[in-house]
Amino acid sequence: MSTDPHPHAPPTEPTEPAPPAAGLPTSRRRWWLLGLGVVGLVVIWGVLAAAQLIGAAARVRDAREGVRTLRDVRPEDLLEGDLVERLVDIGDDLDAAADRTGSAVVAPLKLLPVVGRQVRSADAMASAGAEALDVITVALTDARRMLDTPLAGGAERVAVLRGLHEVVARADAALAATDLGPREALVGPLHDARQTLDEELGRVRELLQQASAGTLGLADLLEGPHRFLLLAANNAEMRAGMGFFGSAGVLETRDGRLSVTKVETTSTLLLPDGAVPAPADLEGRWGWLKPTTDMRNLALTPRFTEVAPLAARMWEAAGHDPVDGVLAVDPGFLAAALSVTGPVELEGEVFDADSIVDFLLNGQYRDVLDFDEGSRYVVRKDHLSRVTAAVLATVDQRDLDVVATVDAMRDAAQARHILAWSSVPEQQAAFEAAGIDGELQPDSLLLSLVNRSGNKLDWYLNTGAVLSMEERGGDTEVTVDVRIRNEARLDDSPYVIGPNPRVEPPLEKARYRGILAVSLPGAARDVRLEGAELLQTSGPDGPSWVAMAMVEIPHQELVHYRLRFTLPGAGASVRVEPTGRLPAVRWTIDGHVVTDGRAHTVRTPGSASASA
Repeated sequence: MSTDPHPHAPPTEPTEPAPPAAGLPTSRRRWWLLGLGVVGLVVIWGVLAAAQLIGAAARVRDAREGVRTLRDVRPEDLLEGDLVERLVDIGDDLDAAADRTGSAVVAPLKLLPVVGRQVRSADAMASAGAEALDVITVALTDARRMLDTPLAGGAERVAVLRGLHEVVARADAALAATDLGPREALVGPLHDARQTLDEELGRVRELLQQASAGTLGLADLLEGPHRFLLLAANNAEMRAGMGFFGSAGVLETRDGRLSVTKVETTSTLLLPDGAVPAPADLEGRWGWLKPTTDMRNLALTPRFTEVAPLAARMWEAAGHDPVDGVLAVDPGFLAAALSVTGPVELEGEVFDADSIVDFLLNGQYRDVLDFDEGSRYVVRKDHLSRVTAAVLATVDQRDLDVVATVDAMRDAAQARHILAWSSVPEQQAAFEAAGIDGELQPDSLLLSLVNRSGNKLDWYLNTGAVLSMEERGGDTEVTVDVRIRNEARLDDSPYVIGPNPRVEPPLEKARYRGILAVSLPGAARDVRLEGAELLQTSGPDGPSWVAMAMVEIPHQELVHYRLRFTLPGAGASVRVEPTGRLPAVRWTIDGHVVTDGRAHTVRTPGSASASA
């Protein structure tokens, strides 16, 4: 019996197996496609992240080029609008770089163990640089806003100085909080960039702290009440680093006002031996000239930090009331002040910035025909003190253009035409910040000619020096070639060209006699002088070593002295200090002629000279 349920149906064809799917099985293909998509996204993300980092690097390079243009910025430029605009441009570049390194696209890179540290560091540095520039820009803008109008006298000056102090202090506090990101395990370029930025921020903070101390100390000084011994220096008869102190008086400050009283010639302030003992170095170098008995010989050392306290004690020993500090100014300072205030009239005579130096160093002597101790001598002496008091009164009374004042006072300070010392720590910090404390550094090199002629021929000395340094045997050999020409006029007043009958041994007319005194770095050794003989009193003076020799310069002759010394180690440097001379000494450094209107730091060959 058939069991087929469909006996009449056609026979079924055998079923062939389905062909296999091409490639991976479906489930695996899905994973492969998903992985491919992820890789694609990663590649796209990587490209975008790389683009962001490349763009950040480009903006950082632009910022770096902008920073390089700031290397020639001078202190007086700080209040110029152009500088603020340049800082804003640099800040915009760093802000753009920080936006890129801090973007969401780049953020995942920061989680990686090695690369992440580099990205975090780059992000932190870009952000910190931008923040620092913002802080500085805001501070400069605030300062310029405060100083846009002429500065009046009295309490307004005190208020402005205190306001500037607050602006600077806020900027310093903001920079102190700057975070530069990771320090360790950075790749070479990032490590170098971070170190450079850290150093630059440190320098900026140091400047801000100096400015903070300076503005606060000067505000306290002007607010008073304070009493300063005012010394008027005469550059026609030089000592070391400044002219001899020809007159002295008291400068009083109160509520932003200045007044000068009790002015007298220093020839009336002679003290007995031992009344004011000299420090060991001053006594050892210059004791034979009795500097603490006669203020006219007190500035035999250029170190005003030592001279000024002695002057204050000598003033008191001469029977005057104590003073809080000492201020020394010379005709170079008076010219700078008059360039800001305009001319001053005194008893029918008009003095301005162009005429004051020539008058005080030479013109005032033209009517003095002899060396009488009578009225003409006293009147002649009084010119310096009267003009100094008149100029300071003009500074006190007139409105001042701030930028012009800063410019003029900076130039006078850098050239040693104004020096100051205070027994009040805050004020002394201000003087140090302003660079008018007059102290020498361990690497200082200062050339002085101390007048021993009893005449006023320094005005006629054409003085130049050539500095050269070379490595030799692991040390640094330094050579200073000094050339001095006596260009005196024989038709000038006998008071100027001599001979002074009180000078022994006697000198012929228009002949200069003095002491060549060169303050060398304290580490100097093997000191040799060609052209004159070193005095046995040569030796240490604080951080310096002083080479001393008696010299004479006949009328219209050129003399040449060569000083050599050795500094330990290769690659040493010296800081050529201004001398306070008028006319200024011309230095030739690395083949370039510069006047000593400011200090110049000079290094051995192979590294460029840098001005300080």
